[in-house]
Amino acid sequence: MESCRHLKGAFDSFDLEIMERALDAALRTLKAHHVIDAHGEDDLKSFMSHKLTAIANVYGVSDAATLRGRLLGEIPLPSSPDFPLRVLTEHQ
Repeated sequence: MESCRHLKGAFDSFDLEIMERALDAALRTLKAHHVIDAHGEDDLKSFMSHKLTAIANVYGVSDAATLRGRLLGEIPLPSSPDFPLRVLTEHQ
């Protein structure tokens, strides 16, 4: 649970496992539609982890699919000026 390790103590181990699965699934979804370089992936995963933490604090931890959906809904589209990274390009 490397990307959610900073949350240890705030959530129990079962919640962290669910959150990690949600984060990995959301990242896979983004990678399926955008090219992400290795450095950008680390930055994106960190950004998404913090968003996921905020979501879990507000809504609680239910299941990975629900958290994944909420996380993807909270992330600005890569074409948006609010998107945190400039390392993504559309798949052609």
